[in-house]
Amino acid sequence: MSTELETRKEQLKSFLLPAQKQITSLLQDKTKAQKFMAAALVVASNPSLKNCSPDSIVQALVGVAMSDLNIDSNLSQCYLVPYKGHAQLQIGYKGFIQLLFRAGWMVKCFPVYQCDEFSMSFDGWDNNVEFKPNIDERDEGDRDWVFNNLRGIYVVSRHTDTKDEYSTFVAKPLIEKLRLSSPNQRIGNYTKPADKERLKNGLPIGIWGDWYIEMAQAKAIKKLAKILPIGDNREAMSIAMDDKQEAGKPVNYKESIEQGVIIEMDVSDEDKSSLDALLTSIHESTNIEGLSSLTTEAEKFSGADLKTIRTIWSEKLKEFKQEKGPVNNKELIKACKNADELSNLLKDISEVDQLELSDAIDDRFDDFR
Repeated sequence: MSTELETRKEQLKSFLLPAQKQITSLLQDKTKAQKFMAAALVVASNPSLKNCSPDSIVQALVGVAMSDLNIDSNLSQCYLVPYKGHAQLQIGYKGFIQLLFRAGWMVKCFPVYQCDEFSMSFDGWDNNVEFKPNIDERDEGDRDWVFNNLRGIYVVSRHTDTKDEYSTFVAKPLIEKLRLSSPNQRIGNYTKPADKERLKNGLPIGIWGDWYIEMAQAKAIKKLAKILPIGDNREAMSIAMDDKQEAGKPVNYKESIEQGVIIEMDVSDEDKSSLDALLTSIHESTNIEGLSSLTTEAEKFSGADLKTIRTIWSEKLKEFKQEKGPVNNKELIKACKNADELSNLLKDISEVDQLELSDAIDDRFDDFR
């Protein structure tokens, strides 16, 4: 593993570990939460997110835990997508299917191409759909063919208990309108030259370029979800939050979950960049004198940012002052005076040791509630 990747992982750990308690509470299963944390660190360390702020990555991961979706992008339930130095949570079509299934709705969706026979009519409440896909003329392995020949997405849902049915056809022009409204489909500072050329030619890039049909299905399912009676629950909040993210508005998942409302984050790219630069400087300090020289810069921050700085600062200071010799982790856990101090200590304890001391750690966190 490269030194750069190791440094990045350690930086991400210092942000992720304080959110462990909240993630465990959301998933309601300690073992499941431990597996999630391990997988989350792998996803967070992906090179595609190297320019994203650690806090935005953790925010997105908390959002994944809130939605109780699988973080593995190979399963197409959700993705962490970079945009202007931030990581955004994007729910995939399988993620929406999973959310609606938990709300009592089974969902199927079908891409319709220009070569297929498709017609849809309705009489009052009932839809009459005729669909004959032309398998021989489809070239679904060619992403540009798929983009140029898609006619739309047909999506239908049925309630598992009442057997009520809802369906709709989402035409490509609407899908394109939704795609083009996405911030990651615009030319920015981090857009690669090849992607800029595709965008200039009206072609999708990034996750849309690689998985156009899957993304189109996600948009179609979410459009149908908005008219389904799914109640006021976690699934409904996940869909609403995805709308905010889609519009390029960072969501404070941590506070949203605690308060039951969607809280948008008002953070400028300049402020976030300055915070990340300071945290990197703290991590790279080689002695107490170098750490102390950053005091003036730290005083420019306040609120949650200052709390984050103090947490990382304390960790680094403890590293410099730590005496060599055997350490009794159980005694150190008992000696912690608050949750922040305990969270900082856990960053120095290996994952294996944390598993062995999980009961003592949980008991101590309970003491601070």
